[in-house]
Amino acid sequence: MLEDKAIDITFTLPMNKIRLSAIRTRFFSVPWDIDLQDKWSGGRMPGERFGIPKHARAKETCLVTFHGGDPEIAMAQTGCRIPLSGEASRHE
Repeated sequence: MLEDKAIDITFTLPMNKIRLSAIRTRFFSVPWDIDLQDKWSGGRMPGERFGIPKHARAKETCLVTFHGGDPEIAMAQTGCRIPLSGEASRHE
């Protein structure tokens, strides 16, 4: 899998299914964090560091930071969060 240039990752959390698309495999050699927000803090989008499009809604956006570089690599993907009903999330 890590020999591919990029991969898609899908996982399920309570009430959300997450799908990150076309992530370069080299980024997975370092720790990473994903930040999921229901609203932008203080009504403002995170800094330009993530490159978030102006139309992005917090509930549909994943903010990902790959640690291990200086500077760290940060990215955002919109449309990566699929809300699940309570019943659906128990069966995923």
